[in-house]
Amino acid sequence: MITQIFSDGITYSNTMFYGGFMTFDEFSKKEVICVKDCRKLGHVVDLEFDECNGCIRKLIIAEKCGIWGCFFGDEHEIPFCNIKQIGPDIILVDFCC
Repeated sequence: MITQIFSDGITYSNTMFYGGFMTFDEFSKKEVICVKDCRKLGHVVDLEFDECNGCIRKLIIAEKCGIWGCFFGDEHEIPFCNIKQIGPDIILVDFCC
């Protein structure tokens, strides 16, 4: 079992993640869904890291909008501790906008 330590100080096993490790490209293609109201929040457009230990602190997500989804709408910052599950196609978060 692979373990990872993130910014909240909790050690997570690879069972939280679908398939263990992933690239940013794979991460950014996943739809972010709020578990409270099942609303689509958008896609990951950026990450915020802790510069001391290199852990992910926040996900920056934005909705695709405009013609052909070429532009991004409002951005939201989601603390990493609010991520409930990372699956093959979606990221489930406990977050209120």
